Amino acid sequence: MILDYIVDFYVPRGRLVIEIDGRQHTSPEHRQKDAERDEALSTFGITVARFSNDSVRHYFDYVCREILDKLGLKYEDLKPPRVSSKLYKKISN
Repeated sequence: MILDYIVDFYVPRGRLVIEIDGRQHTSPEHRQKDAERDEALSTFGITVARFSNDSVRHYFDYVCREILDKLGLKYEDLKPPRVSSKLYKKISN
């Protein structure tokens, strides 16, 4: 919870709120409330990134790249965690 708002995801390091919006967010009333909420969060230096459910479902790589871009990171720079050969043998059997 930030400023009495429940957010979907928050990345403190990047001061980024990530919202996954359903279809109800397309109504004019909901858009207005979202804009007011985003503005309130921005006064505290928090950026809001909004994505539709459909975007997440159908364009997941794009959404990930957009989030990483807002955090100043590149998709190509991400490296999976190293798994020790001992652990790998244990989980692969």
